[in-house]
Amino acid sequence: MCNDPNVPSRLHTGGRAAQEFDDSSEILFRHFLPNEQNEIRSDSIDVRKTSMNRGKFMDEISDSFYALKDYSEKDKLKIFGITVGKIRDLEIEVEESKSNSPKRLFRFNPVHDPTPCMYPHTLIVPVENSTPLHEIRPSSVKARYRSYIINHSQIY
Repeated sequence: MCNDPNVPSRLHTGGRAAQEFDDSSEILFRHFLPNEQNEIRSDSIDVRKTSMNRGKFMDEISDSFYALKDYSEKDKLKIFGITVGKIRDLEIEVEESKSNSPKRLFRFNPVHDPTPCMYPHTLIVPVENSTPLHEIRPSSVKARYRSYIINHSQIY
């Protein structure tokens, strides 16, 4: 049950179950603090679990702001969007320095993860060989992920 009076009831989970992604063109949205050039800052993207919101379950792009802990901060923020397909297409292959080590393959899976006040809430979960990761090493994977998200997103 959502106890935040600022969040419209249409965004409340209200017992609705999470849904699978069936449309690769569906857009996921996230708010961010822009840099001086009004672009996405790389430090606004948490690689461990990027939190986003499914456009399919929002009436307006600005509904993404209701996920903020401090809604009064919204005037400083912008919103970017990226398609589910672009996230699913991202694969980062890393070759270990040891010659006999196998290559490591990282993927990023969108998972619908409703919260009481934000049914559209989604996590982008990093996985390696189908195993969800809590920490990503090497750091080059994080840098490539952030760069990919920035380069394949649109600012709204």
